[in-house]
Amino acid sequence: MANVKVNTSASVELKIDGVDLGHLISHFEWESEINGGYTVRCKVQDAHHVNLKAIAKGDGAAVEYLENGKIRPIQVTWKMIWNDELQTVERTGYLTDLWGTGSGNKSVLEFVAIDPPSFVLNIGVASGGYYKGSVSQVIKQIIEEANDSLDDGFRITHKVSNTKDSVDNIWWPMRMDPFTHIMSMLEWSAAVGAKNSQSRWIVSSVDKSINIQFEDDLQQKAYGPKDGSGKQQPAVYVINPNDRTAIDSSKWRLQMDSFISVYQSNIVTSGISATSGLYIDPVNNKKNSVINDANTGGKINVKLESDRAFSKSNKKWATWVGSTPEHSGGEVGVPYQDYAKGRAQQSYINVLSNSMRMLVTVHGEYRLHDSSILGQAVCALQFIDLDNEEYFLHGPWIIDGFKHTYSNRKSWRTELELYRLDYNANAKKI
Repeated sequence: MANVKVNTSASVELKIDGVDLGHLISHFEWESEINGGYTVRCKVQDAHHVNLKAIAKGDGAAVEYLENGKIRPIQVTWKMIWNDELQTVERTGYLTDLWGTGSGNKSVLEFVAIDPPSFVLNIGVASGGYYKGSVSQVIKQIIEEANDSLDDGFRITHKVSNTKDSVDNIWWPMRMDPFTHIMSMLEWSAAVGAKNSQSRWIVSSVDKSINIQFEDDLQQKAYGPKDGSGKQQPAVYVINPNDRTAIDSSKWRLQMDSFISVYQSNIVTSGISATSGLYIDPVNNKKNSVINDANTGGKINVKLESDRAFSKSNKKWATWVGSTPEHSGGEVGVPYQDYAKGRAQQSYINVLSNSMRMLVTVHGEYRLHDSSILGQAVCALQFIDLDNEEYFLHGPWIIDGFKHTYSNRKSWRTELELYRLDYNANAKKI
């Protein structure tokens, strides 16, 4: 991990509604996961209850939470810094919680914030009406409706890729909040994307935007140093060096799940159309009820030797996942047999990352701050013995989550959530 030494000192710059609290931070966590946005938690030392008093008196850093937290979002900005030099990009969130603990004349205030799109889409009117349009059109309408309740400075921007279902479709939110309604549509709508690929929820806090993808083919992304031609290379973390030099990892944890590897070779689904009486199952309609690599596009993986990760079995075992219910009387604009498998498709793609995973804690990684690259970002672990032989954990991994932790007023560690497979679902080398 270039340019970062074990003995450097870390710091956090943090402002709540423009008020600087960075010098009071005793503990700070910043966590982000694929399709999940991000959350930050910050503990502030409050000697003699100065900030606690300010909440009641009406002045000071924390007062805005009491006075305005119920009527508008309270903005939090932060960035993490190594030795006043290497730093993350400044990010933005909205305050959701304030916790307080104390003893004697000392207290600790803990602030919790989430990414702006998640905040905005968890508010709404819990509508009892309906929306008209395709899946992608309705998602855009839901976001715009949530934006209408906010002032211009707090609204989010959005980009939603098109789906191939009918623009005349009708959707009832059943009084769900916007976030829950969108998630319920994404659960099965991989089947109405142009490429039957995983639907992805991509959050950017720099411009308070959200990008919902249905058809994009995923491409590997690197965030490490550039080579001589200017191409970005994967970040490399030294886990076990062959020359006994300093390492990047303080600890790691491995999970290998042979149960998933064996039984997720195929996922099958089944359902019945109330309008046509068509029954979908592996006997009557194999094309639309058996889910594997052949009908789930847009996936991404790293290339490895066969002894470096779990490979999927070529046996015909399968796991059953319930089908998407028939939405209505046929006005989806797509035959039921073509979207009934949507929920199983999404489940199949999501489970790929669970057969072999690692949790690696490294020195604070200032280059990891953008949650939109998760599921595509590739790093590499250097794991070799004294005889220069590579352990099977050596080599490239995909990152689908990270967690930055700052503590003791100088320590910064980053926890990487990694996964990989070496074969596709049909046990063919990739």
